[in-house]
Amino acid sequence: DDAGDGLDTRMERELHADAADENGGAAVAEEDELPISAIDAYWLQRECSRYFNDPLIAQRVSEEVLATLTEAEERDCENKLVILLDYDKFDLIKLLLKHRWKISVCTRLAQAQSEAERASLLASMR
Repeated sequence: DDAGDGLDTRMERELHADAADENGGAAVAEEDELPISAIDAYWLQRECSRYFNDPLIAQRVSEEVLATLTEAEERDCENKLVILLDYDKFDLIKLLLKHRWKISVCTRLAQAQSEAERASLLASMR
């Protein structure tokens, strides 16, 4: 599956491109950076569980947040996140908005149950 590996590499480069600084293009290590290697199938659920004590609520909210992150319009995404998470979770909302495509793609790829599902997901992103 060399084509998939090439796409994964290209996607990884594109995801890291937003970490480049304006002066020389060197990667900047910021406190709110989120490496794609840190995002697995349950990353979003773990983040939500920091704010919601009930694991079932954290799971439900993380599923709704994941669906919201794929909104085409950033303003719509931001508004829905504020409604879902409330203003007191501003740091989480800020992190989610900054890395929304990275979180959405990496989480959905990690949650894929089969190679066929993963390939279908990758094809839909082209």
